[in-house]
Amino acid sequence: MPSWALAFNDQSRLAMKRLDPWLQEAILDELDALAANPGVLRRSGTSPVAVADLIRDFEKQRHYVFLSIEVNVTARRLELVDVGHYSRPI
Repeated sequence: MPSWALAFNDQSRLAMKRLDPWLQEAILDELDALAANPGVLRRSGTSPVAVADLIRDFEKQRHYVFLSIEVNVTARRLELVDVGHYSRPI
């Protein structure tokens, strides 16, 4: 089965631009994996927004990334609507 389409709103684009390029790449890789298997996304109740998270270590920092993704089943599209990021020393 083909992957779902990916889309980005203005807020998610701005949030991505604030991140280091290596972390942007990790997010895009995660989104590609989710588009290939959207059934793994966690949704709460009937909300169309799902949350995916990833953790990456880089240069003695642990990065926690939270992706808010709107799921449009009819259009078979995942739209990144927001990106949260927190890091701490490891």
